[in-house]
Parts: sequence; structure tokens; C-alpha cells
Amino acid sequence: MSERFIDTIIKRAHEETEGITFLDSAGETTLTYGALCRTAQEWAGSLMNRGVRQGSHVVLQIVDNKALVPAFWAALWIGAIPVPMPPARSPEDNAKLVRVIGLLDNPVVLSDHVDAFTPKVQQITIDTASLSQDSSGEAFLPEPADVSAEDTRIIQFSSGSTGSPKGIIVTESVIVRGLEAIVPRRPAKVKNSMLTWLPLTHNLSLLGFHVYAILQNYSQVLMPTASFVANPLSWLRAINDYRPTVTACVNFAFRHLLRYIAMHQSELEGIDLSSVHKILCGSEPIDPELAAKVQSELHKYGLRTNAINAGYGLSEACLLVSVSDIYELLHVIYLNRSELLPGNKLAEVEPTDGSPFVSVGHEAPGITVSIRDDEGQDLGNEVIGEIYISGPSVTSKVLTDNGVQDQPFTDDGALATGDIGVLHKDELYVVGRRKDIIFIGGKNYYSNDLESLLEKNTGIQCAVLGAMDPKTKTEAVYVFGVRKEGLAEKAGTARLKQTAMQQLAIPIHHVAWVDELPTTPNGKICRHRLEATI
Repeated sequence: MSERFIDTIIKRAHEETEGITFLDSAGETTLTYGALCRTAQEWAGSLMNRGVRQGSHVVLQIVDNKALVPAFWAALWIGAIPVPMPPARSPEDNAKLVRVIGLLDNPVVLSDHVDAFTPKVQQITIDTASLSQDSSGEAFLPEPADVSAEDTRIIQFSSGSTGSPKGIIVTESVIVRGLEAIVPRRPAKVKNSMLTWLPLTHNLSLLGFHVYAILQNYSQVLMPTASFVANPLSWLRAINDYRPTVTACVNFAFRHLLRYIAMHQSELEGIDLSSVHKILCGSEPIDPELAAKVQSELHKYGLRTNAINAGYGLSEACLLVSVSDIYELLHVIYLNRSELLPGNKLAEVEPTDGSPFVSVGHEAPGITVSIRDDEGQDLGNEVIGEIYISGPSVTSKVLTDNGVQDQPFTDDGALATGDIGVLHKDELYVVGRRKDIIFIGGKNYYSNDLESLLEKNTGIQCAVLGAMDPKTKTEAVYVFGVRKEGLAEKAGTARLKQTAMQQLAIPIHHVAWVDELPTTPNGKICRHRLEATI
């Protein structure tokens, strides 16, 4: 690993073979790593000419990856602090952007869609097109800034699955150690190349794919997320055309892909997916039945039967916490939902008597995972509890409405994640979120478990929340179902309520119907947005 984060790109200054292929509606654009290094330095000079200095907060609001990538490295080059955020397109997005800007110290915004912003935001926005125009002439080429191990290098705001924006402060030392944690335990069998359609505003794509590919001098292909959403077969065609060995996906995308394949099977004729050694799947709990369906369907087109690779990452860990071994089938255990209470011993059951949970593998290098009780006491292996992490790549500070705050570490240096899990045979299994536990009739249930059960038995995509019933003053179950053609809302409501009562003896207090569930860019349900409507 480089001594400095910026050396990741500087050491590729003369690389004119490997690089990035950007895909968009117009076709493809190729940029070698050497050319990227030069462009980043030129854009860095343009930023300095516009008053951006070391320590300045630079909010990245950029749709086009061809502009986002050099803007990211240009900010880092001069010691400014990039703050990647999904491009604001809606009034709600703009409201969040304004709120984040309010947390930062005299920020500037870099964007390629300035007209989408409020007038107040436009006043502090630099159009990325102007940076590109500056570099077409004789450019000012600054030297990389001197930074210390504790200098802030990136602020990564939560993707929006909870209400209040929280900026994870990533220092120079944390990001260097975090990149070291991504390096596989086993040496690569082949010369890797990488392809991602996930947004570069998310750590998995930004650090796990884009930065890591440069670090290892692997070629990379960057697809717009919108292309996948519009037509997920575009991902498979890109794999066929560019032959990556590593790519990524998430649960919601697997569902989208399978639905699209069912309707457009003929469009897959001639597709070859045999180049792929690993599809990294993380960001949300993996549904093993869904993964098996995807694996079976794509195996028809040459995908390896052991290609799907489960991982668990957090912004607080500068990405990777744990990952399963490559070339191994997913490890699945079956557990009784009603027994998944913190402090309970792990008790496997037969598949017919429980719900499946997928191992997210062994700890990443430099990361220690422990399972603890409500007081932060280590419970050891084979006991359900909250997942805690420690290590040099774990961030120590966050930016909130109350300013910069220290992370609440335990006395022995561990940080609570808010996730519930268990260590079984030295592998981590994530079973739910602490804040997504619903307490009904003396038992705890996890929202994602209830969602999986309802969707499996009714065919209705839904989100499940627990909220206070104003009449009884007790917690009640609220379900948001996604409308589907041919399903009357009254019949769908009856089906959902009947399933919940028959399967788990849980009464559903209310069912609301929506055209689609609000989600983060990486597919997590934005529960706070639904809760606000109750």
C-alpha cells in the first residue's frame, strides 16, 4: 500500500495501458490512469485558482462519472476534503443537500447539473465543465498537498436510510489502513479487471472498486447506475463485452434483474458471463434463495456456480468488515426468528423450521469483530448480540448537527455498529438491525425478516415498520405494500394480514399502498421517509 493516499494515483502517472472505460448512452470513453493523474493535477490547479484550498470542503454533486472521477482526485490532490453525495434531483434531495452544506465549513459544490439546485446552492457551485475548459490551455500544476495521518481526507455521509445526515470523517491513516483491509487473503489466480454499476458516491464502488482497481493497477469499467435501473441486462451485456473478473450487485438489483430476464429472455442470446470470478454482494442482508435463483439463471450464460461472494461493509470501517472466501459456495444456516434475541445462544434448526441467514465471511485484515451485550460486554462466539468492530481502519469521529463528535468507543476500543449478529465457526452472520427490531406480543421481530416472509408468501414487495399505536400506546406493525398490476389493494391488504397472522400470529395494524418504496442509491429502504407518513 502507498504511504499516502494520493500516491494511489501518482504512482500510475506513467501508466498508459490500464485505465478506466466509462460507459454512457453515447458509448464508451477510455481514460488511462496516466491521463487521469494528469487531469486530476490540472483540475486541482483550476480549483486553487477558484479559491479552493487545503482543508476546504468540496461537495461532489456530479452525475457523469467522467467528471466525478477527476474531481474526486483533484480535491484530494490539493488537500481539500471531497464530500461525495448522490446528485440532488428532487426537492427532498435538495433539502438534504442544503442540510449537509449547513454542517460544513465554507464549502463549495462541484456539479455538472447546476440548474437543479436552489439559488442559494448555485452561489457556491463550480460547474465541472469550467474545470475541463481550464485544462485545455496552459494549466497551473500544483504539487500534492502535504497531509498528516490525522488530516480529514473524505467525509462520507450516510446514504439516507435514516433521518439525520451523519458524516463519517475518514482520515489519511484510516483510508490507507482501510485499503489494506480490502486486499484479498488469497493471491489472485488471474489478472483481474473490475466493473461496477453501483454509484461512486457509495463506498463499495468508490473505494472497493474505483480506488482499489487503481491501487492494484487493474482495468475498470464504470457504468451509470441509471443504465442498470433502466435495463439491468445492460450490466450483463457489459460483462459480455468487457470481460471483467470482478463485479458487484445487491439484493434489490437481483430482484430487478430476474424480473427483467423473465420478460426479455430472448435478449440474452449469445451472452457470455464466464469471465466473472466474483460478484461481490453486500450493502444489505443477502437472501440466499434469491441468490440461488440468480446463480441458476445466470449459470445458463456461463456464470460460475460459486461466483456470488458475500461481504459486510460499513462506512465506519472505511468499507470492509468481513468477506467470504472466493470460489466458495455461500454458507447458510437456518434460525428461528423468534429466538434471535441478544443474549440467546445460537440454535440452528431444520430449513423447514427456520429462516436462512448467509455468512458474510471472516474478518478483513486489521479488523476485529466481537459480539456484545447492551453493556458492551463481549459475549463470545455462538451467542446473538450487537456487532462491534475495532481496528486501525475504524473511524473515530463523525460530523452531525451538533458538530464534530467522537465515536462512542468502549474502554477497549470497540465501536457498536447497530447491527445484530453472531459469530459461528469464526464466520460472521448478520441477522438484523437493532433499530429495526419490532416488539410485538412479548417477542422481537426484525423488519427485514417480516418483509422477506410476506413477499415470499404473497408475492407483494413491501416494507415493514414498527410504530406506536396512538390508541393502545403499544408498538404496532405497519406495512407499506407496492402496488402491482392486477392486484386490488383491498385483496392485497387481506392477503398480507392473513399471511402475517397465519405464519407468525402477528396482527398488522395498517397497510398503506405506494407505487414504489423509497430507497437509498444502494437499495436500502428509507424507513424514516415511510415512518414520517404514519
